[in-house]
Amino acid sequence: MQVNNKKYMSIPGQINNVCLVIAIFFMTGCSVPKEVIIADAPPQQVEFETIGKGSLYGAGEEGIEESNILIRSKEEWVGLKNKMDAVNSVSQNFKEHEVNFEEYYLIACFDPVRPNGGYSIKIKDVVEAQKKIEVLIERPKPQGMAISVLIQPYHIIRIPITDKEILFRHVTLK
Repeated sequence: MQVNNKKYMSIPGQINNVCLVIAIFFMTGCSVPKEVIIADAPPQQVEFETIGKGSLYGAGEEGIEESNILIRSKEEWVGLKNKMDAVNSVSQNFKEHEVNFEEYYLIACFDPVRPNGGYSIKIKDVVEAQKKIEVLIERPKPQGMAISVLIQPYHIIRIPITDKEILFRHVTLK
């Protein structure tokens, strides 16, 4: 019986083929990334302090629209307090009047003018992500009987100074 040597490959030839296949696999399929992608760090809470919270009672005569305002200077702060005090003196009840704007920013959130009492606005949380700071704002629905007077709820907080973008997000209560 004669064996056809062309059909069968020697063991050294098989090893060479396996090595060649492995080398091709590593050269084409396993490339090393040129840059390392770091996953976003989990969001961190930012410490904040309430400076003032309540309602304006000037029926909108203060000229403050529904807004979220970032205050970065003494001039902006004095200007906002003057507007808020245009009809009734509300700033006298603020926890802080002089702010060190080299260390802190102020954030003021104003609800629209409302037709009756019972409304409020609340800065629930301030969260810092890798590239932004997000201010979470709640607007609880009024409950029970409310007085018949035009009001405009506001909430003012102090946060540490930052160079990150500040975004505002309204959250709904469940």
